[in-house]
Amino acid sequence: RDFCLSRGLGDVYKRQLHTWGSNLHYHPHLHCVVPEGGIDDKGEWRKISGANQDSPFLFPVRAMGRVFRAKFMQEWSKHVKVPQATRKKLFEKEWVVYSKAPFKGVERVIEYLGRYSHRAAISNARIKGITDTAVMFDYKDYRDGGKHKMMTLTGEEFVHRFSRHILPAGFVPVSYTHLRAHETGRNL
Repeated sequence: RDFCLSRGLGDVYKRQLHTWGSNLHYHPHLHCVVPEGGIDDKGEWRKISGANQDSPFLFPVRAMGRVFRAKFMQEWSKHVKVPQATRKKLFEKEWVVYSKAPFKGVERVIEYLGRYSHRAAISNARIKGITDTAVMFDYKDYRDGGKHKMMTLTGEEFVHRFSRHILPAGFVPVSYTHLRAHETGRNL
């Protein structure tokens, strides 16, 4: 947001909170879609050139993790007294930002948003077997080159993992900012 505002543009982006990895372990992370521009004070779309002309990304990828960590900690600290030891641990750890190459066309953006915005932690198609005592399902092992593997959990463990991803009442998993003109502050 600050990046757009410092260039005289309104901001727009979409954030999607996910709390799971494909093996159903607790793995909170955000999926974000950020356009390569914004709305200026005349209501016109203006493209922002990237920070590095050799890169397809709007922002330096490694720097995004550091900036996100600092902004997250700043906001979190407004609401929670974070012990100094915890703060130190969090700042020592590298926060990873994985950036995909920019989408080529509206169809790709729509497909991405549809795939991530309204789905459960596991689809029926990934559940390969159920017995009286176990559930078998397909998952992608990212530590082994993204190979598909089978996992077998007790029914109790499966329900435990699945239920950890049910959001509390009032918690919003998808967040949008509207197209907003910078100077007027009006939604477009």
